[in-house]
Amino acid sequence: MNSPAILLASVALAAVALWPRVRGWYYLRHYPLLRKEHSWRSRMTSFMASAGSLLKEGGEKYGENPYRLTSANGTYLIVPNRLIDELKALPDSDIDAFRFLENDFEQYYTKLFPPREQFPVVISTASVTITRSLDPEVQLNPVLSAETDRSVKAAFGTCPEWKSVHLYPKVLDVVASVSGSVLVGKDLCRRPEYLTHAKGYGVDLLTAALHLKKYPAPLKPFVARFSHHFKTIKRERKELVEFMTPIIKEREAMIVRGEKLPLDALTAVIKECRQRQDWDLVEAVCKVQMFLIFNTIQTTTASVTRLLYDLSTDPKTANALRAEMRQVLAENGGVWTTKALQDLKLTDSFMKEAQRLNPAFLTAFLRATAVDVTLSDGTFIPKDTFVCSPNTVLRNTDLYGPEPDVLDPYRFFNLRTNPDAPNPFNHASREQYQYVSPTKEHMGFGIGKHACPGRFLAANEVKLILSRILLEFEVAMPDGSREPYKQLTLGLNNIPDTSKHLLMRDIKEPEVPLV
Repeated sequence: MNSPAILLASVALAAVALWPRVRGWYYLRHYPLLRKEHSWRSRMTSFMASAGSLLKEGGEKYGENPYRLTSANGTYLIVPNRLIDELKALPDSDIDAFRFLENDFEQYYTKLFPPREQFPVVISTASVTITRSLDPEVQLNPVLSAETDRSVKAAFGTCPEWKSVHLYPKVLDVVASVSGSVLVGKDLCRRPEYLTHAKGYGVDLLTAALHLKKYPAPLKPFVARFSHHFKTIKRERKELVEFMTPIIKEREAMIVRGEKLPLDALTAVIKECRQRQDWDLVEAVCKVQMFLIFNTIQTTTASVTRLLYDLSTDPKTANALRAEMRQVLAENGGVWTTKALQDLKLTDSFMKEAQRLNPAFLTAFLRATAVDVTLSDGTFIPKDTFVCSPNTVLRNTDLYGPEPDVLDPYRFFNLRTNPDAPNPFNHASREQYQYVSPTKEHMGFGIGKHACPGRFLAANEVKLILSRILLEFEVAMPDGSREPYKQLTLGLNNIPDTSKHLLMRDIKEPEVPLV
């Protein structure tokens, strides 16, 4: 082939590769670009450092109209809350619920998510198997409670006098064990080989993904290849596979022999994956398990840490929660049954309110269009557009009153339990004001059919761990401050500052036994 032909072929291939981007830009150009007057580098840097401020600025500037936001992973179309109902009703063939997250977590390099064909196993395990195991007849919660009791004592010990505690690593120790009792069983969850990797993998993977966002796309392959962050997660994956392989093979043998298997997520994943003869069983199970480990442990640890930070400056609320916990335990024979946890309505309200003010992501309804989409008001969203909605709705004065920035632990308790209270979200049932109910006004767990499938387990774990800690310890800020620690925002991620310490002291009352 001569040089002109090679050149022509190269140009044609480049045109084919670039066409989707050019087409997307052409149709999206009608939407205003926030801070258009700034350079791309400046907009991207601002996104990584202060995305929350950008979203607030965009809301004030464009109101209920879509606009474009430059991110570290391309351009996002920010859509107002009014469009959520119509967008979430679209079929999966039109709007992709996972591609946005794959893009945000640098999936091509981090390999966080299992392959698409294996993702139904994740959904089934989280939404069906684990949630069903929380049913009162199965009685998993007392098992979780016992593991919570053991792990809290192991992590925090006793504090006869006020003691400075580096909180996040302690909470991570507890959550890794408690979540592990569901993911791999109560025996394996205590093994040092499991705990080391369960705790380290999620933190290291998130660190690697955030590190990669500092670089433009052409440099990312080189950074991922040579960065120690990616070498670390590659090693951790390898060691986790080595740890899990004999366990998976033994459980498969137990299935063949017709023996009773442990009631945990690992068993459920193995059974699901065995139905696919074209999958390598060990490889498939490990990929699903590693995603479950990351998703379960990181989010729950962040939630408990944030709640304790908030309570460290609010002893009145902490005492009110303790009173509710003691009363509920007394009414349920000292056992944390499913009913007992459901009866923690003030605790549930406090959790939802804390999540409202500090959601894990600064945006919700994270989607990518798989086809061109035209909404009823004429809004046109071209194929391959990353779409999300700002969580600024969580501080809307029409929904949350004149002081939406104030943490009111009784807010959702009153909305849920008082039939004469206002119904600002127009819910058909007041039970929709509880922590695990995703609505467009409060998308802490997402929205629609792709809302977080593990939210029921997460809610139970948070209540158990928070109850155990509050019934054992007082918590306070080291300097006596009345302002809790601020969140750290890294792109769209909104996380507690993991470097901070709290003061902790044993409760000066008889210990409340948990069963």
